[in-house]
Amino acid sequence: MKKSDIVVLKFGGTSMGTAETMNSCCDVIRERIKENKRPFVVVSAISKMTDTLLNMLALAKNRKKKELNKTFQNIKDRHFKILFDLTKDEVLKDEYIKILNAKFAALLEILNGILLTSDYSDKMQAHILSYGEDLSSDLMELCLKENKVDTKKIHSKFLVKTYGSYLSTSVDFKKTKKAFKKISESIKNGTVFVMTGFFGSGKNNEIMLLGRGGSDFSGSIAGIALDASIVEIWTDANGVMSADPRLIPNAISWDKLNKDTASEMARAGAKVLHPKTICASYYNIDIIIRNLFNKSFKGTLVNSDYCGDGVKGVVSDSGYSILHFENQDMFENAGFIAKLGIIADENNMPLDMATTSETSVTFTIKTNYLNKNILKSFNSIANVTIIENVVKISIIGQNISNNLILEKIFSTLKSNKIEPLMVTMGTSKNNIGIIVNDKDKNLALQSIHSILFK
Repeated sequence: MKKSDIVVLKFGGTSMGTAETMNSCCDVIRERIKENKRPFVVVSAISKMTDTLLNMLALAKNRKKKELNKTFQNIKDRHFKILFDLTKDEVLKDEYIKILNAKFAALLEILNGILLTSDYSDKMQAHILSYGEDLSSDLMELCLKENKVDTKKIHSKFLVKTYGSYLSTSVDFKKTKKAFKKISESIKNGTVFVMTGFFGSGKNNEIMLLGRGGSDFSGSIAGIALDASIVEIWTDANGVMSADPRLIPNAISWDKLNKDTASEMARAGAKVLHPKTICASYYNIDIIIRNLFNKSFKGTLVNSDYCGDGVKGVVSDSGYSILHFENQDMFENAGFIAKLGIIADENNMPLDMATTSETSVTFTIKTNYLNKNILKSFNSIANVTIIENVVKISIIGQNISNNLILEKIFSTLKSNKIEPLMVTMGTSKNNIGIIVNDKDKNLALQSIHSILFK
């Protein structure tokens, strides 16, 4: 079966941060064209833009007009600086000055409305956060035009069809594939589309977000809808590594990972890849994570191939709490765990690690899900003890739950006087979870990584 010549190129926020980095993205796109590939481009907002938009929402809601206007002007200046650095063509420059001015004017009008009402809905938040990718895709389109590439910006709300909530929606792949078919002929004829990442649209074309980090997921959605041969994720890290290099300077970069291992690492907290991005590999589409700032690194290829046994990553994720439930009536009493699950489900609270005994249940959750109402519901069926400020450390790989690896982990924790608060491992033997106090996080990470990657 002949492989598709379509490649999806997803560029992250740091890749979109300056005219220089955008031109580097453009170089990648032109290289694929020279290789007789048909690129389809997906972009994130420029670095820190989504956080800035969230901050402006908070400032508007709290009626801090002076700070809001200052922040707004800063992000406007950032975008216009990129614009002016991208082109000397006066016609192109004037065209995109008008485009950006119109969008910033519309954004300011919405924010001023929130200033007056001191409130906004999830629908409004989704709409405002979409401005990041909407603006950056205009700049990428300009960059490609400046470099004589046949290009067209396309809003993802016309292609990515979704359902569910405004801030974390689900994809209707059947409708999405149908929408992408409308541009397939133009792609065959050589048009390089630039699509906004991070969001899609519901039944009335209302903007719905794919969740934080969802622009990488957008790349995989496009790859699946276009039956692409590969999805290239261009970021600022040397692919998927054995640990966060900011915490572990000697972390290893992998040239290849099995999709299940990569998915486990992403879900455990590895920041280089959004967990849902892995979905493309389940459609036999390769995913490769590349570093725009180190093109000599060939990237980490993620696919279905077996990549050998052993530990592949030590990943930490902060912001957890332990909830310990004691109830003597639980002994030989069916339904107790189900009751806990129902309360969690009713409050949209995902449970993470869990352990049980005859009379107790312990599980971890993200601390931000805790509130008085949830705790009141839990206390109605059991005595609840809460331990906050804990960190989950996940040791991930293939067939790693064996005596040798476990002995190494607990030996190094003991020698460093780190007391595990909770430990879990599944029958898959691919993930060992350990909860430690936040103050022990860095030492635990460093010592475990050091002993496992000698």
